[in-house]
Amino acid sequence: QQQQQQQQQQEKLHPPQQQQQPEKQTKPQKIQFYQALQSLPMDVLLLFGSDDPWCTPAVAKRMHSTLSSRRNIHDNDDEFDDECANTTPASRYVAIDNCGHCPNHEAPAAVAKVLLAWFDADDNVNGNATFRRNNVELIPNNGESEATKNGHGVMVKEPWGDVWVREVSIEESRKLDFMDWMVANMVG
Repeated sequence: QQQQQQQQQQEKLHPPQQQQQPEKQTKPQKIQFYQALQSLPMDVLLLFGSDDPWCTPAVAKRMHSTLSSRRNIHDNDDEFDDECANTTPASRYVAIDNCGHCPNHEAPAAVAKVLLAWFDADDNVNGNATFRRNNVELIPNNGESEATKNGHGVMVKEPWGDVWVREVSIEESRKLDFMDWMVANMVG
């Protein structure tokens, strides 16, 4: 009996380790980048530097094209009114020439100009923000002379020099030559 008490006391101080079942390792699902992009239900603004060596204009165009092929996010949804019906999420692509991988650092004035126009589309409470984002002028000329606005877009002065900001049309984004298509498919 004394031996049994000692054993119980020992077990309290040092409980026997239980055999743990090894956890089953599940292989993570591989998510395809462009598939995931296409499933985004919100408005998307793509803002890329044209001289970006990693996320090249071809990648931006492929992303833009993929986003523009999304369907209406409010189909068969009673929560949204008729104005929201038949509304595909907005997707816009703005390229900044003379700018690389970090437009917010390399061209802050240009980025701010575009983002302010994009965010201002939310401020108007009358109507659908997605509709406004699809139609808002992202690169306002702000009364500057027409000499600054041409086929290259709008020139924006940065402390270090000038950049050109232009919106890329969906038609242009859908036209990828073979090499651009190959580069864009390396992502995802």
